[in-house]
Amino acid sequence: MKKLILFFFILQINFLFSAQMSDVVYLALTHPSCSKEILEKYISDGGNVNVRSPSTGHTFLYAAIRFANLDLVKCILEKNPDPNLPDSQTNRTPLILACAQGNIEIVKCLLNNKNKPDIDFRDQNNETALIHAARGGHIEIVKILLANNSNILLKNYPDKTAYDSAVERSEFYFKHFQETKNKSFLKMATEHKIIAKLIFDKFIEQNPDILCSEMLRNKNLFNIVSEYNLGLTEEETDASTKK
Repeated sequence: MKKLILFFFILQINFLFSAQMSDVVYLALTHPSCSKEILEKYISDGGNVNVRSPSTGHTFLYAAIRFANLDLVKCILEKNPDPNLPDSQTNRTPLILACAQGNIEIVKCLLNNKNKPDIDFRDQNNETALIHAARGGHIEIVKILLANNSNILLKNYPDKTAYDSAVERSEFYFKHFQETKNKSFLKMATEHKIIAKLIFDKFIEQNPDILCSEMLRNKNLFNIVSEYNLGLTEEETDASTKK
């Protein structure tokens, strides 16, 4: 009850001084303690579900994901928001944010919603949700994105694909494991290796012709993959062909 009284007091003060939503009201609506009843009241009174914070460009949906508030995310999605409105600082969409955070339940909600997000939307670094998930080591999210046909060949500004990012992080963590013998680094290296393999398998699935017997008689898999700039080492390719 106290939250409702405080909220409506702030809302009334805001409308006295401005026709637009202020950051004060926006923060009140998107604070982790905000209940879905408060947000529903705001929207039922004519509030815009796609309104953005004046300072950050965050929408309600983006903010709810930022605070990992799954119930509020579900509530907002019922109001049919635009799922592709990015923030004004990083140009990340709600889906990119959820993938970067590794929040699998929110990722599922976004992709299962009737108003689906652009799965290949790019942020200010030209990075997609898949690149963020791959670099973050989020195996299950990578699986979901691949199942939803995320483009595995898109590159960021450093000219790296999601596959490149996964391999790079795997090598980084394995090097730290060798230096420290800390098994947590080995675990992270393995997770990124698994992600690289998932993306590679998806590439093969999408390009079955490169594995035809005629081509394999003339070129080994390492040379074929190199043509597609997937970046496997020869040792890794040899190991994959023996499986």
